[in-house]
Amino acid sequence: MVQAANPLPQYSNRWTFLLALLFIAIAVISRKPDLVTNPQFMGDECIWFSEAWFTGPWHAIVHPQAGYLCVASKLPLLLAIHVPLAEAPAVFDWYTIGIEVLLAGFLLSGRLANVAGLNARLLLAFLCIALPNSAEVESLNNTQWMLAVLCLLILFGSPPKSAAAKAFDIAAVGLISVTGPFCLLLLPIACLLWWFQRVRWTALLACIIGVGCGIQLFTLAHALPPCRPMDVLNPLGIQILSGQIFLFGALHGGTLVPNPSEAMDIAILVLALGLLTAIYAFWKGARELKLFLLFAFLICVSIGRRLHCDTGWSWQSLMSPDFAVRYWYIPRLAFLAVLVWLIGRARPQWVRIAGAAAVIALSLFAVTHWRYSTWPDYHWRYYAHLVERSPRGTTVWIPVNPPGWKFFLVAR
Repeated sequence: MVQAANPLPQYSNRWTFLLALLFIAIAVISRKPDLVTNPQFMGDECIWFSEAWFTGPWHAIVHPQAGYLCVASKLPLLLAIHVPLAEAPAVFDWYTIGIEVLLAGFLLSGRLANVAGLNARLLLAFLCIALPNSAEVESLNNTQWMLAVLCLLILFGSPPKSAAAKAFDIAAVGLISVTGPFCLLLLPIACLLWWFQRVRWTALLACIIGVGCGIQLFTLAHALPPCRPMDVLNPLGIQILSGQIFLFGALHGGTLVPNPSEAMDIAILVLALGLLTAIYAFWKGARELKLFLLFAFLICVSIGRRLHCDTGWSWQSLMSPDFAVRYWYIPRLAFLAVLVWLIGRARPQWVRIAGAAAVIALSLFAVTHWRYSTWPDYHWRYYAHLVERSPRGTTVWIPVNPPGWKFFLVAR
């Protein structure tokens, strides 16, 4: 009787977890329903699909983007190229939804019970899904940012016990290591984690990430343009950091201070408070929170280097909550983790009150700005049917989002 009692709770927990994943998926879709109701290609997705259309999906998957591989994000090409053309963007969008659900789901799994309690992880999962002014991340091209966070969570998690869990870790970390340049920043985090824990599984994952670093460095070495230094100590830089990270895009172009000339004083105050809060959390927080903050800091340094070396960036555009917000996605998540940590019982009462006030304000802001705006409708299905019905060899130019982008397909 005692031995037979164990499977029932496991079965029950499994179904509870699956139900949680369903609610997460509904929440993700509710923020941007047109991902399901009107799937369309977004940005570089049309380039990926075009490459797969002309050269085959496997070639497109291993073809570098901006000098680095993006394998895990391009995996839907294997299916999208074989379904009816009108349904290809739907494959991309459902994969994007799946990645976000997987990220929040892993955060709620028992693998991270050693990092934080379930209540804290539930709150953090909600805030991750409700993250304001992050619509740009809801696209296949930008799943690499979510996957980088997933890799970090896998590193933080307890070592897997089942063969399936071990296979998941190896496959996920291996694919993520060749998806975007994040492996270069994840490797020092993995090495530090192994140094503190001395766990063999962490060492194995660090080795996998190291192999990914070698591959990405090889591809980057043949693609990086020469650096053209630009002054990054721009007054707008303070507004960008405070507004995009600590105020989640609400400073300028958002809802707090529409006029940029009136935002500087608020930006300086918010930046000072935000940095002090992050430093306090780094000083007092658990090891995983310290490493998360370190990872976010390395992301910010990498962004600064790109801005320093690329004179094509418009600082005013970077203030917008709708432009290049993918760069602030991971630092925002790290700050969310700090806010959730602040309300923990071990913190002083005044810290808990301040943290709770920030979490409540952020939650209210997120709920009142829940729905993302709908992308312009460029009638993908019409053009897909045009390609399929045109004589073989006909070139069809197709407009896509963002406005002004076009790509072409040749009828087969």
